[in-house]
Formats: sequence, structure tokens, C-alpha cells
Amino acid sequence: MISRLTRRLALVPLIVITTSLPPCRANCVFDQTNTALPNGELFQNAFFFAPIGQSFTPTFTSLNFVNLQTETGTGSTAPFTLALNIRSGSISGTILGTSQLTTVTPAPFGAVLTPFAFSSPVTLVAGDLYVMEVVDISGLGLIGSTDTNNYSGGTQILAGVIQPNNDLWFQEGIRTAEPGVLPFLAVGLTWLASRLGVFNKRPHLLRPSLFYKH
Repeated sequence: MISRLTRRLALVPLIVITTSLPPCRANCVFDQTNTALPNGELFQNAFFFAPIGQSFTPTFTSLNFVNLQTETGTGSTAPFTLALNIRSGSISGTILGTSQLTTVTPAPFGAVLTPFAFSSPVTLVAGDLYVMEVVDISGLGLIGSTDTNNYSGGTQILAGVIQPNNDLWFQEGIRTAEPGVLPFLAVGLTWLASRLGVFNKRPHLLRPSLFYKH
């Protein structure tokens, strides 16, 4: 017979698994990217070289994420916080959307893949020019570039000046939730709980003392 403790412990996988699913378990459909990393890769300070960004020409009609590379460049592991504006036409163009704040805790002298998520998709016109502008909110964040002209749909912008021979390392596109992952997980956990008798209507399972110690 399964003990009362075992039935209670059966609740643990339900809590742990459903709250620890990593945010990257999602479908990322990339549109414009520049991810080549030749020798001479550079990182520029987002505060001192503001406004800093990258122009791009999408083929999609919206985006809801951008990935960049960041680091501190000083060996520090102090966190820094960034945001990303999507602007129309130029680094001073109309802001079409602003990402949620992204806080990075870097490894010393190590580049970090840094995601910027938008709470709602930013509407774009395929074939038009847009700019992703990195905004330094706090700390010392450096933005990675590929130190060469790899991307034909735009250029890096450094201190507000177009850099025709340079591009940021970036990825942009649409991220959607993986279909079926949570439903299958819920079915599996429900089956496990039923086998362990978690759902038996017994008074001791309904008492507050199951969750709180008095």
C-alpha cells in the first residue's frame, strides 16, 4: 500500500516541473540574422557609444524577440540591465516597440547570448528599413559586433553614426510557444497522481496543515 507521505510527495513533481520549464522551450522562427563571428570580434559600450544599434530589413511583418551578444569586457561579473527599441527608418526614427528589461549577469570576459522579448509583437512592413537600438538602463553592458560587413540588409550604428563596414551580431524573428508540451505534461502528471491516489477525497489531504505548519 502506498503511504500517506508518498502521496504527498507526489505533489512535488507537479510543482517543480511546471514552474521550472525554461523560457527557451519555444519555437524561434528567425527572420534576419547576422551570426558570423570572424577574428576581430568587437564589443562596444552601450552607454558611451549611445545611440548604438543595427539597421535591418525584415521579410516578416512582425517580430517579438531579438537576440544579441553582450559582455562586460572588464572581467567583472556585475549585472547590467538593457532594453531594446525598434525604430522606423533610422536611429532617431519613431519608436514602434520597446522590449522588456533584460538583466544580464555575465561571466568574466565571456560573451552572453542575451534575449530581448516584447510583450506584444512589433508590427513591421516587409522590405522597409528598421533599427534596433540598444538602451543602457544600468551597469556596464557591451554589445557584440562581428567587425565586418556580413549583413546586406543594414549596418551597425555607433554613437549615432552609420558604420558601413560593420554589423552587430543579432537574431530577430517570432517566438511562439511549443504546441503540445504542457498538455502532454499535464496528462502525464495527472495519470501519475491518480495512480498514487493523490486525488482520493480524504480529509487529511484537504486540511491546511498539508501546506502550512502551525
